[in-house]
Amino acid sequence: MYAILFPNLDPVAFEVLTLEVRWYSLAYIVGILLGYILLMRSLNRDSFQLTSDAKENIILYMTIGIIVGGRLGYILFYDLHSAIYQPIVIFKTWQGGMSFHGGLVGGGVASYVYARRYGIPFLQFVDALVCVVPIGIFLGRLANFVNQELCGRITDSPLGVIFPKMGSLPRHPSQLYEAALEGLILFVIMQLLFWRTDIKKYTGKLTGVFFCYYGVVRILVELLREPDQNIGYLAYGLTMGQILSIPMCIAGLSLIIFKRR
Repeated sequence: MYAILFPNLDPVAFEVLTLEVRWYSLAYIVGILLGYILLMRSLNRDSFQLTSDAKENIILYMTIGIIVGGRLGYILFYDLHSAIYQPIVIFKTWQGGMSFHGGLVGGGVASYVYARRYGIPFLQFVDALVCVVPIGIFLGRLANFVNQELCGRITDSPLGVIFPKMGSLPRHPSQLYEAALEGLILFVIMQLLFWRTDIKKYTGKLTGVFFCYYGVVRILVELLREPDQNIGYLAYGLTMGQILSIPMCIAGLSLIIFKRR
């Protein structure tokens, strides 16, 4: 059986004195910074009248929303048992454990608060925001690959990778599938829609496209991904990721179908 050996990648990118800086942390930092740069370009293109204070605080609001939402989402959806008996684990973010769907909710709440404070159209702002989110997804999934986490199921496919942490059998590199499908390809699609079409005139449709595409792809990739160890399969043999993605698809379709110019 042909398989690819996992490259010798250290989860720690570098050290500063005694502080370990991990690729996972860098993925969040670089993703947020790149997202900010691209978002500001998009907002300027849409003629948003943002004060200097509003521009400076976008990163603050988004960072808090994504990290708090991502962590609480992970605890609520995937590790509630540990949090009940050891509440301190909620704050141990360096041990990993972030939920995309939780980060999405947290980012949405932060966006709403931000839009209300600075008097900008909420859904129009989110339309611009979702066009840069795939950059963070791409970097985050690459970091998952480096950490040998969220691995795929055992396979005899020539694309199979032997992850030392997961044993000697090759598995689907589902992190790389997601990095490509939910990251790079989705980024290209959203950017083309934003810059090359008039879809922006129909507020909410860009958000709808993002929700639908991500939701469908996540449901499909989960078929190749090992279910979460803490909870396994749930109702009807679905994983938590699939269950959480179904409302995304429904919300996305609603925005695409019912939102008007």
